[in-house]
Amino acid sequence: MKPFRCSSLSMLMGEPRKKGEILSETAKSHILKVAKQVLFGVEFSIQNKYVEKGNAVEQDSIDLLNLVRGTAYKKNSTRLSNVWVTGEADIVEPDFGIDIKSPWSLETFPITSDEADKPEYEWQARGYMMLYQRPRWEVIYCMVDTPPELMRYEPPQMHICWGIPPEKRITGVEYRRDVELEARIIEKVTAAQELLQKIIESRTALHDLARDLNNNLSSVVLAPPDWSHRANKAARAAFNLEN
Repeated sequence: MKPFRCSSLSMLMGEPRKKGEILSETAKSHILKVAKQVLFGVEFSIQNKYVEKGNAVEQDSIDLLNLVRGTAYKKNSTRLSNVWVTGEADIVEPDFGIDIKSPWSLETFPITSDEADKPEYEWQARGYMMLYQRPRWEVIYCMVDTPPELMRYEPPQMHICWGIPPEKRITGVEYRRDVELEARIIEKVTAAQELLQKIIESRTALHDLARDLNNNLSSVVLAPPDWSHRANKAARAAFNLEN
């Protein structure tokens, strides 16, 4: 079955309102979206200014973290997958991993660990711990300059931060591996995979039925109408008139 992205786990982890169900309405909506991607063979990528900045300054953020910590972290480029999840973490070290976040502006930059502790990123980190088999994972926010072409009409002082000491431009939160929470992930993802499979199979069956019906209709040969009796009748009438 298709594994789900670590970055999308938070969409599946909510609790349903109805008793006895495993998946929330938010989860079901996300699964429908994934089903469309599978059926149509496309990826629905999210493009906005926040994502654009994150992609554009990723290395700048890693450089800032290395400067503050005195480390030499390298960007990971290996994607892993298991039965349930798939993902490509930012930094993978022998005994831990790091997910880098590049805030849009100083206004959106968290300045405390509590502010940095967000459920969507925690579930993503827990997915990575499952994949890379690491006991702990950090989510670190690195505030770096926004590229001018993305800044547009916003005040530059919200985006230009090179004058701020580097150590003040980093905030992080750490998560420890938890087998009970991983069991919840497995339960939710398994239910999501089963629903996804049902949607795809029902859609495929409907398509096959329509195709077979169309083929059957195409094979029916309609005989042309027999106009001979009408022609004979007209000929006899004409003969009588002439005589």
